[in-house]
Amino acid sequence: MLFNVSLIILFPLLGAWILVKATRQTMKVRDVAALAILLTVTIGNAVNWFMRGKSVIGHVNRNPRFYALHIGIALVAVLASYLIIRMMKKNNYTIRIYRFYTASILSILLFMIIYILWILSTMGTLTFDIVLNNLISPINTQTGTFVNDIVGLGSNFAAIFFGFFTIAYSKDLVTPIRWKSRRSTPLWVRFTNRMSVAIIAVLVVSLSFQALYVPQIISYALSNDAFFEDHYVNPQDANLQFPEKKRNLIYIFVESLETTYLDKERGGNHDVNMIPNLTRYLEGGAVNFSNTDAPYGGIQNVPGATWSIAGMSTQMSGIPYKKPPGEREDGYVESFLPGMVNLGDILHEQGYRQRLIAGANASFYGIRSFYEQHGNYEIYDWGKVKEVGWLDKDYLEWWGFEDRKLFDMAKMSLNEFSQSDQPFNLVLETNDLHFPDGYTDSACEKPFGQPYANAISCNDAAIGEFLDWVVQQDFYENTTVIINGDHLSMDATYFQTLDQSYDRTTFSMYLNPAWDKALPQATLKNRTYSALDVLPTVLSALGVSFDGSQLGIGVDLSSGKQTLSEKYTIEYLRKVMEMRSEFYESNILTVSSDEN
Repeated sequence: MLFNVSLIILFPLLGAWILVKATRQTMKVRDVAALAILLTVTIGNAVNWFMRGKSVIGHVNRNPRFYALHIGIALVAVLASYLIIRMMKKNNYTIRIYRFYTASILSILLFMIIYILWILSTMGTLTFDIVLNNLISPINTQTGTFVNDIVGLGSNFAAIFFGFFTIAYSKDLVTPIRWKSRRSTPLWVRFTNRMSVAIIAVLVVSLSFQALYVPQIISYALSNDAFFEDHYVNPQDANLQFPEKKRNLIYIFVESLETTYLDKERGGNHDVNMIPNLTRYLEGGAVNFSNTDAPYGGIQNVPGATWSIAGMSTQMSGIPYKKPPGEREDGYVESFLPGMVNLGDILHEQGYRQRLIAGANASFYGIRSFYEQHGNYEIYDWGKVKEVGWLDKDYLEWWGFEDRKLFDMAKMSLNEFSQSDQPFNLVLETNDLHFPDGYTDSACEKPFGQPYANAISCNDAAIGEFLDWVVQQDFYENTTVIINGDHLSMDATYFQTLDQSYDRTTFSMYLNPAWDKALPQATLKNRTYSALDVLPTVLSALGVSFDGSQLGIGVDLSSGKQTLSEKYTIEYLRKVMEMRSEFYESNILTVSSDEN
């Protein structure tokens, strides 16, 4: 922390002072501060590049050419600003203080507009809970939160705007509107000069309300809804009964996998089926609960399950994800929803060996904390697999390593697990379909003109190859495989070409479940359900029986009983999931000391 503060404040100030002394110019504190801001951009990006392999804005623009572009512009801004300031000193010309503040305010407001437009154009399924989660996340160059994006983009744009506004207010380029010359100055010039800040401010406020869900955030802070308290069933009180021979579980969270990728005849939104390998298994007997009467459907979207950790947590617990307090800058959460009882907790208590293989850094958004504190999983993320020798020390592809390598590691793990009689739960978290544009590895052709389409096709092939291997293994007979998307895709560009009226759902498939007989069509079709209903359904697929049909606030889909979204409508469920619950906050989010 001290090093970062020194880097951001002391080093640039020292650099500015050296620059002033080197040019033998006497400058005001304001001018030195301006140079310090510009040098902060240069030094901060340079150090981040050499230490972490990416610039401060590397999360937004991962290509080094973007880094070079922004640094180049920042350096031009430094030079331009310095030369203009020198010129003004030489000509005894000073910027009026209100003009200086006007330039600063305009810079900030313009940056906010650009950032909001970036949010709207980049994240196709931006939701209230995503915004709320990221607004309260710490500044973190490892996890890439919104706040981090703001710092990264803002520092660069501040340099650009400062340089250009200094030029704009120079004596040679702009004649200030003085009192004596007001009458001779055209009205439109005076209006623009005086009203530009107000106009941009109004634009920013209106865009902010649209992009950042301001009314919903205010409503959330003031609400206290009893829905969760009235319907919550603690799994510890549900009399869970496992079969004598416990089934193994392979749970694949596929990044951004949607039913949308199927062709229209099968329930998707494409003319061509983008996921033929997964379709082979659907048509070969795998169970899919459809939200329509089409052959296949999926999980409907609800707040608290709309990005990776939220989707995983909600599916595995039957309760919506709320941002846990106390997240450190490295992404670790000291106490991750301590009142939550989820799938990992239940299987750990039953003696399962549990492992997570993730193709990125498991510190992202508290993922490591979630799996360590709820199930004592062995965490094999990008850092761990290099440590154990599964990858070279300097290996980095996409977010860490590509999905084909992840499935190779999964095969090694399954071969290891199968040597023991201990039941296992292997969780895989893929990354190849992450926005923007996804990742297409070198083993795949690129038959489509759109990058994300190629990534979908390639990812489907990799999953299909892995499933083909799994079903041939001896352990498969007593193993249930679940392939679920973690949430809807956020790649806005790709979905602009599709039918906008289509109801997008997250893909879901249960392979080799323990259900004794084929489920009736009334249980499989026209179901309204969400990620909340996955936990009881997964346990049922493992042959686990329990009192009633509900765990958390989710219902076992195989039971045929009404889900809460069927009972109250999905729209109502979404509404209450966006409200505060004091019961949730006191019993799930935090646990009082007398309960420990």
